[in-house]
Amino acid sequence: MNKNFYNDFERGRKDAYYIKAPVVGDIKFIKLFLKGGKLAKDWYVRRIVIFDLDSRKSFDFPCHTWVTADVTIPVGTASIANNENDPDMTNLRQLEIQLRKETYPWCKKDGLPGHIGFDTYKDLPRDLKFSVQLEWEKRGIVLHSIYKLGMQKMTTVFQPFKDFDDFKGLAQTLQVSDSVTYIMENWKKDEEFGRQFLNGANPVALKRMTETVEKFPVSEELLIGFLDRSMSLEEEMGAGHIYWVDYADLDGIPRVNGEKPRYVSSPMCMFYVRSSGDMVPIAIQLEQAPSADNPIWTPNNKEMDWLLAKMWVCCADAHDHNMGSHLLKSHFLTEVFAVATFRNLPSAHPVYKLLVPHCNSIVALNTKVREKLQSIVTGMLALDDPEWTYIKKLFSKTTWKSLNIAVDLATRGVDDVDALPNYFYRDDALRLWEVICEYVQSMTALYYESDDDVTGDLELQQWMKDIHDNGLAGCAIEEDNAVPASLDSLDDLNATLASIIANGTVFHAAVNYSAIDAYAFGPNKPAFMREPPPKKEGATMDTIMRSLPNKGEQATVIAFPYFLSQFTDNETFLGEFPDTRFCEPDAFEVMVSFKNELQRVSEEIKERNKEKQAPTYTYLLPERIPNSVSA
Repeated sequence: MNKNFYNDFERGRKDAYYIKAPVVGDIKFIKLFLKGGKLAKDWYVRRIVIFDLDSRKSFDFPCHTWVTADVTIPVGTASIANNENDPDMTNLRQLEIQLRKETYPWCKKDGLPGHIGFDTYKDLPRDLKFSVQLEWEKRGIVLHSIYKLGMQKMTTVFQPFKDFDDFKGLAQTLQVSDSVTYIMENWKKDEEFGRQFLNGANPVALKRMTETVEKFPVSEELLIGFLDRSMSLEEEMGAGHIYWVDYADLDGIPRVNGEKPRYVSSPMCMFYVRSSGDMVPIAIQLEQAPSADNPIWTPNNKEMDWLLAKMWVCCADAHDHNMGSHLLKSHFLTEVFAVATFRNLPSAHPVYKLLVPHCNSIVALNTKVREKLQSIVTGMLALDDPEWTYIKKLFSKTTWKSLNIAVDLATRGVDDVDALPNYFYRDDALRLWEVICEYVQSMTALYYESDDDVTGDLELQQWMKDIHDNGLAGCAIEEDNAVPASLDSLDDLNATLASIIANGTVFHAAVNYSAIDAYAFGPNKPAFMREPPPKKEGATMDTIMRSLPNKGEQATVIAFPYFLSQFTDNETFLGEFPDTRFCEPDAFEVMVSFKNELQRVSEEIKERNKEKQAPTYTYLLPERIPNSVSA
């Protein structure tokens, strides 16, 4: 393909070429190659459409690949192997899968999710790396955040803050949102503390409490004056008004030690839903084993003591949020599905076409994270854990069903709208879950007519087996929650695909883009503490300032979520498919319907937010949910 006196194949350009060729009939595949030997530049091709002027037929070839050597691209019509009757296309599918498995190997480490088998970003295959534009944008965001925070950090790097207002200056070096402003004004209130456990950075830690537990001996007498319905604690639990968070998994995990030790406890916190609808904390225990040195704190304690106890809970939640909800569940589990998809499904497979927009950049990003994980963790949190003990513990308790948003909410007992009002994460996530399920069902219905089509699709079954054997082998293994090794029905397939898409889009957006609002003002969510947990009353402003990170440390804490909260210029959002692999008109109709439903959800959220007091919950507006885990 060449035009005289013309710069062919310029970045971002769409060109047309007229070629004389013998009649070959319908085109099954094309081969792309570069001339020029070592002087030839790699060429990224998005799409090629061939129009036969004689037959008036059009042949669509979604490419989306770097051409570094000979590349064979099949025609873009989606099909499952069961229905493939052309031996040439069957052979091409098999060759493509064989090459993919060689190109995208697994790396398996005991107790961790499987990931791509390359140690460094530079070793990744070209198709898995960031685009040049995206990579430079991300570097720019990091430099911007470090520069702005560094101006304050350079002159005060080891100084503690004087008081709570002193923290505001550092937060305001960034352009803070209305939510941050609200938090800085209201963070001491119990109502605001409870609100953030429903709609803050980690809205998935909360569970319904149906009975008291021995390790957290909260008595009826201790709660006198806090329960406002004239009901006993047992009756309040039965009515669904008592909830709790428990950070037992932090118990025994190595902390940063040495000259400047860091601390995080393994607390429990009990919440009560008042008759007004506000959820507030009513009891806190800072370590797992009750004792005289590990008392239960309540709002009846002195103001500074109760405030400090709440900070310790938020500190533990920061660890659960960063390492569990965000890194493990959003990033590492999404990579499992991406690697399995690249390895096992040919480009003609409808499930490949459905999932690949939600796999964009995740392998590149995670590889960079793994290279720097230990320095990130020790820079931001209290853990010194090169063996990733904490992530392994969380992963061993991760269940297959927990990836299903609706099942997770029901399992945690937080799905009752009447018992637990104002839980906007739940409401918006469930609404989006319904839309994603409908989208997946409509798309798979174009290619699978029955359960037999699913069980007979050997490519699909190998994909699921690869996830089971190599990706999620360390997950919880209880029979009802274990990762399946096969898909036995169309319902199983639809639920699996919806869970994968929702986890990498809806769930990730909820725990990622909320982070900068939570962490910007240090006392609201300390990433670690510099003094051990209190054992008795007596906290003062000086006690708290000595416990919280100093100015340099807090600047580092803010920089990371700020970087992760930024959208890039070429970000695509849920319902947008500029690089779709589908070619069929019916598939386009499904995508248009999906986008229209998402628009309706967006309008519903905005209408609800008009009636609510600040801060409104906007993290799950569809136009703010990227198509993949790109940050």
